[in-house]
Amino acid sequence: MLSFRGFSSSDFAAFNKKKWRLRRFNEERKAVYHKLKNLREDLDALLRRRGVELEGSVSHYWIVSRRREESRCLWLRYPAPKGRHYDIPHLEVVVWRDEVFVGLSIPERGTRYQARLIDYVDKQGMAIVKRISRLPSHAADFIIQGKEDVFSGKPKDITMREILLLTQSHELGKAWIVVGYSFRPSDRRLRKPQLVGLVAKIFSDLYWLYRIAARGWRPTKPRKKTRQVFRPYQMKRSEKYSDTMRTYDIDLVKKEKSSKAHIRITNLLATILRMQGCECQEVPRSIDLVYTIDDGPSYLFEVKSCNENNIARQIRMGISQLYEYRYFVLGTKSATRLFLVTQRKPSDSLCKYLEDDRNIGVIWLDKRSLNATRKTERWLSPIRLG
Repeated sequence: MLSFRGFSSSDFAAFNKKKWRLRRFNEERKAVYHKLKNLREDLDALLRRRGVELEGSVSHYWIVSRRREESRCLWLRYPAPKGRHYDIPHLEVVVWRDEVFVGLSIPERGTRYQARLIDYVDKQGMAIVKRISRLPSHAADFIIQGKEDVFSGKPKDITMREILLLTQSHELGKAWIVVGYSFRPSDRRLRKPQLVGLVAKIFSDLYWLYRIAARGWRPTKPRKKTRQVFRPYQMKRSEKYSDTMRTYDIDLVKKEKSSKAHIRITNLLATILRMQGCECQEVPRSIDLVYTIDDGPSYLFEVKSCNENNIARQIRMGISQLYEYRYFVLGTKSATRLFLVTQRKPSDSLCKYLEDDRNIGVIWLDKRSLNATRKTERWLSPIRLG
């Protein structure tokens, strides 16, 4: 059973100037405080069901509004402020004389919250617009407010310009960024228990934006740098995935086929190198094969199984892997020659692109042997594939 029954006209009377000037905890203010507590009790279960794991708190004292200096307000806030952390991003329900605000507030103090949003907009800005447009549609105005109003209207009318102004509002002056809905006391929904469900929906839809901003104050654990361990290349045997897992038969057959081709090509390349006295090495789960000459260049090989349909995609992936392994694993101190080994011969245009533009040698499987272009053969010297 819901304990929250909505706000009545007498609740807003507590915010008349004559009453909010009183310091004592009067009956009108106490009534609003208890209704906010009931709202929190009903909200907790709904928010947990929607995946919002935050602890809320209710204020029983007057809060001076940052954007309305002549008014006082009471609030329900998620997460609950702890210690001196009153200036963290939070989801809130704020009640004052002529409005009930439901939404997200982000503090201006310290630009790290806004910097998080700016980074997100630069990468996935349109996602913000799409998510905000999914908020519940109703007659209440959706507002984005910093030092000045950035936007006020319907969520479907928000453009990229308003989102950018939101993320950059810390440059406008000292203020809170406010994103959410403004309900007038005359709104009938405020007087109904169903307001709990509406608040839960708004909170859960804005929770993703809260998490982006909140990363600025949540401590993050630094990643430990792990040293890559080289070991002599060991000949591999293909495993039958279909014997260990009986589901997704089609995908498993494809995976097993590509795995067998990858192992076959890698073993063949390792055999050719060893026959010429080249002791090749590998790094598990990253480098397929690498051969390093003392006081000379390193030969880095990336093997890709492919077919006619995915050869371009596999080559694209192999290029990025070669560059990544050269930089993060081998380092840039010594010269490294890069080679991409594929199951099929790439087209002439792809070979030209790899050799002339990317400086990557092209090797492919030709029946039971490996073949390469003339340019790649010169780069492989003194290694010979034949």
